Amino acid sequence: AILVPISSLIELGGLTGVYVVGTTYHGGEAKQPVARFRWLRLRQGHDDEVEVTAGLESGARLILSPPAALTEGAPVLPGPDDSD
Repeated sequence: AILVPISSLIELGGLTGVYVVGTTYHGGEAKQPVARFRWLRLRQGHDDEVEVTAGLESGARLILSPPAALTEGAPVLPGPDDSD
């Protein structure tokens, strides 16, 4: 099961999703990391997490506590724990 923190969830139009870190490509080369929105299907969680039943791949890099102004394709900076 994939568990995600409740703080990473965004509600848009009555549906729930998360932002993950994606990459833009130009000429076949990876460029800048960007925000990508993923709609989710959720199941009841535990404490401060919920279980994802559809819409997210294992290993996806979540954007935790995304700002309200974040949009699809916006550039993102690596967090302090990001080893990339």
